[in-house]
This record gives sequence, structure tokens and C-alpha cells, in this order.
Amino acid sequence: MTLDRARRLMRRLMPRVFSGRGEAAAATPSRAWSDAASIGRSGERTAARELVRRGVRVVARNRRVAGVEIDLIGFDRSESTWVLAEVKSSASEPRPENRLGSRQRRRLERACLRLGMEHPVRLVVIAVDLRTRPNRVEVFELE
Repeated sequence: MTLDRARRLMRRLMPRVFSGRGEAAAATPSRAWSDAASIGRSGERTAARELVRRGVRVVARNRRVAGVEIDLIGFDRSESTWVLAEVKSSASEPRPENRLGSRQRRRLERACLRLGMEHPVRLVVIAVDLRTRPNRVEVFELE
């Protein structure tokens, strides 16, 4: 699937599957974390850079699919698949991916099923440890 075709499909799906306000305003990066939201924004920026480094084009952030907010939605041209990414970031604990509970995982899988009716979809969890420099980033494929 070409990138042009992926863009057309995304535009076609937007009104039907996606809802929400789009990307949040970017915050200035800072190591002095003022609140959980700034930790989350920084983790999402780091995770988006990691997806791009792996060849995934990020097409949406903080969108709702089937009633579930997806942190990052990307398209992987090499495999012609959509990538739904849940970002777990922490400035205090070493394994933020452990905070993904079974209920949240089921909700993410429901969103994958909704998108997967027409297109192949991969679900990934990206763990970002903000305590280290450079930040430790791990990507986990969920099945």
C-alpha cells in the first residue's frame, strides 16, 4: 500500500471511526515535571520519535477509536499496517509498561478489532522511562 493510498484511507475513515480534538498543544520540554500531564506529553513525543525511527509514519495523536483514546496512530508502509500505540511513561518507576491493566488492554483490543475490519492493525505498547538520559524506550507488540 502506498503512502498516498494510506492518506486517502485515513481521510475516509476519519469522520466514521475517529473522533476527538486532535493533537494537544505541545509543551516545552522540561526535566522538572510539574504534573502527570507533562510527563505524558513528554513520553508521547519520545514515543512518536521512536515510531518514526522504526519507519512508522505517525498520522494522529490522542484520537478515539471505538470509544477508546489511542495515544498514537501510525501507518507502517513496509508492512502496510496501521499501528495503534499505547504510551506508558514514568519519571519515577523503571518499568512503566507494568501499568497496562487487563481492562485497558481489552479496550485497546476492541479498538484494534474495529479498525481491523478493513485493514491490518498492530497494537503496541511503548514504555518510556524519563528518569534516564537519553530516555529508555521499549516497544512491546501485543497479540
